[in-house]
Amino acid sequence: MLQLRIESASYSELDFPLFNGAGFKAIQQAVELAQQARALAQTPEELQKAAWMMRAAADRKNQEQEIAMRSFNEARQTAFETLKKLAGAFDKSALWGQKRLEVENQIDHLVTKFSLKNFTEVAREAGRLLPRLNAPTPVRPAPPPPAWLPRPAMMSSAQPISSKPQSASAWFERGCAMERKGRRSEAIEAYRQALQMNPRHFQAENHLNRLSAMAGRRAS
Repeated sequence: MLQLRIESASYSELDFPLFNGAGFKAIQQAVELAQQARALAQTPEELQKAAWMMRAAADRKNQEQEIAMRSFNEARQTAFETLKKLAGAFDKSALWGQKRLEVENQIDHLVTKFSLKNFTEVAREAGRLLPRLNAPTPVRPAPPPPAWLPRPAMMSSAQPISSKPQSASAWFERGCAMERKGRRSEAIEAYRQALQMNPRHFQAENHLNRLSAMAGRRAS
């Protein structure tokens, strides 16, 4: 499972219109009025007035930015706490097999959305999934072995155990491990496998693009 970090989604000025749309629009209008006043000014007094309007717009922008940052932090914290509860419930759940892999991929997708700052969607989708994981899941006992099957054949320690990753996040972790060992071709293949299982796994995509670019530079 992808690691969830609140720092992976940090505020930037590009988030201003998304988290304080009314304030952003007001600043745009104030700046346009100041620019028009400066363009039409014909006296020193009118130029001074235009400069004052521009300074007032800059001061207003700082205030509106603070409002946007508070809104951003509140939405981020809500999404983070909901997603954190979901991950904890998943760790304690009795899900297994293909169903567990499906839910893990859903959570990985929500972690990716969190990093992309889609906080409203993350909180909503995680909130819908959380009750399903908190509900008690009956555990089916394993069926008894057939009487005709020899016990040594069932319990043989020589049976190979597949180490093939079973989820996008597991493939991503394998790619990171291969990359740390300098086995770049194996790392590239692991990141490709991660993207096949979860095409929106942006971390695997970033690592794959970086290694592919490095391979291209060496080839040239």
